[in-house]
Amino acid sequence: MRVRIKEIRLEKGISQKELAERLQIARPYLSQLERGDRSLNSAIKERIADALGVDPDELIDHGAHGLSSEETLIEAFRSMNVSQQDVWMDMARAALRRR
Repeated sequence: MRVRIKEIRLEKGISQKELAERLQIARPYLSQLERGDRSLNSAIKERIADALGVDPDELIDHGAHGLSSEETLIEAFRSMNVSQQDVWMDMARAALRRR
C-alpha cells in the first residue's frame, strides 16, 4: 500500500503549503502523511480527497508492494472509520472461532 497524496497534489499543480492551508493543518503534518510516516485515517483521507478533487480511494495505491501482509492489514485497519473497524473485528473474531 502506498500513499499517493504527493503524486496527486503535484499532478494538480498544488504546493504542499497551499494544500496544508486548504486543510487547515500544519505543513509538516501533511509532509508526514505524504511520506506515509503518519497513519491516514478516514476523516483526514476524506478531507484531503475533497481538497484535491478526487475520490478518497485514489489516495491509496493498494497494489503497491513494500509492506508485509500484516503491515498492510494494520494500515488498512487504521484507515477505516470506527464502524468499518467494528465489522472487521467481528469477522476476525468469527474466523478465530472456526479454527
